[in-house]
Amino acid sequence: MLQSLIFFANERLLVAARGHVPVKLGETGDAGRCLQVVLTNLGYDLPASTKHGTILADGIFGQETYDAVVEFQGDNNLAADGVVGPQTLARMDQLLASGNSDPLRNAVRDLRAGAREFIQSRIDGDAFQERRIFEAGLYAVDRLVFGDPRHFALKIQRLRNYLFWSVG
Repeated sequence: MLQSLIFFANERLLVAARGHVPVKLGETGDAGRCLQVVLTNLGYDLPASTKHGTILADGIFGQETYDAVVEFQGDNNLAADGVVGPQTLARMDQLLASGNSDPLRNAVRDLRAGAREFIQSRIDGDAFQERRIFEAGLYAVDRLVFGDPRHFALKIQRLRNYLFWSVG
């Protein structure tokens, strides 16, 4: 099962990771956007899909994304077919976890640090700049949470309940 937070809220990628209906050329939407973010985070260039870094990703699994997936698969001794199924997702997940490069986890970490600074600045008096930094962090996290944000919130709540009952 995928462990990276960036994959956690995307049901479509979880389906592909289980071996059902892989993500492939021609698909559009949140799964493609998530893969594009992961690929760029792992060092693969997607200038057309990100409009040279001016947007996060366009979500179109077109030729550029296909080529990046094939390159990723070749670099990782996987079948270089351009189709994102269980092995490709597992390897991406492993690399994100081992390299501390899960973009959503990093954004949440930065947001947590920003929240502490914002709270401290409220105590000290002047919070305007820290509030702007905190709001930017919230925006970054919001952009990285793919799929239905309510679905993500429900998963987080289930995880909290599971941890509470299993530890308690």
